[in-house]
Amino acid sequence: MYKNAFPTFMSYRPYLITVSGNILAKEGKNYAQNWVARTCWNPNAHFSRGVYDEHRHSIAGELIFDKSMRAAPYAIYVANGAVGIAADAVEGTDLSCAPGYYPAFAYFNEYIKEIRDVLQDPVSERVSVPFYNGLYCSAFSVLELFLCDFLLCGVFGKDVCFRRALETLGISDNTDQFDIEKRTKDIIYHKVFHRFSEIKKLYKSILGFPFPDSTELEVFLHKRHNIVHRFALSSIDRMRVCNASYVDVMALIETICKFVDGLKGVCGLTDEEMRCLELNW
Repeated sequence: MYKNAFPTFMSYRPYLITVSGNILAKEGKNYAQNWVARTCWNPNAHFSRGVYDEHRHSIAGELIFDKSMRAAPYAIYVANGAVGIAADAVEGTDLSCAPGYYPAFAYFNEYIKEIRDVLQDPVSERVSVPFYNGLYCSAFSVLELFLCDFLLCGVFGKDVCFRRALETLGISDNTDQFDIEKRTKDIIYHKVFHRFSEIKKLYKSILGFPFPDSTELEVFLHKRHNIVHRFALSSIDRMRVCNASYVDVMALIETICKFVDGLKGVCGLTDEEMRCLELNW
């Protein structure tokens, strides 16, 4: 069965993803605000992947977590059937109930660790340029994913944040809860989370949190833009090549982790949650 890591927390308008069948985990660690099962787990049951309706954020059939599917950290999953881990699941597969902002940090730790681990692999000179350039950009994408997840965990976890989001994003509170939730999520999804000055204002107006100092990150951001948009050629004169190295990637990761740590102390993580994050690191 799934692991209930921390006490259950229900918001005024939680983001519910309903599943008409069962929820089955075959691979990976999956974090969500909560998991709700209506029947007992049958480990011998046969499962086939269901169809997702994004407008009602519901799944007709079974929800299977594997390499192609991960749990949304800001959502509460409600299965009409059971919730469990497959008997033949890959070692380490898990379903964790972790309310509040914890899931955003947990996923961040997992993904940034993947990049750290890959950095230790031997790399030939022939592929070193695309290898380190790719990891450099991936590290930024992990940060942007975290900032998005963190914001959504707050919006769908606290009534005051949800109300602030509607006002800040200019969304009218009509009677269709699914429509409101989807529009809120979609607008946040499409924000560019490496535009730190804009995201700082968004965090302040919706979450009420002081945004960590992003000055150091902005220095690294210039190289990221050159790699992504100009095949690593300088935006200044198109002559200097700005490829990333092992040292560049490691320095970026350390700066990103320092930045993310700056949010741990202001978002109300419990001592137990902080301890679990350190253990998972």
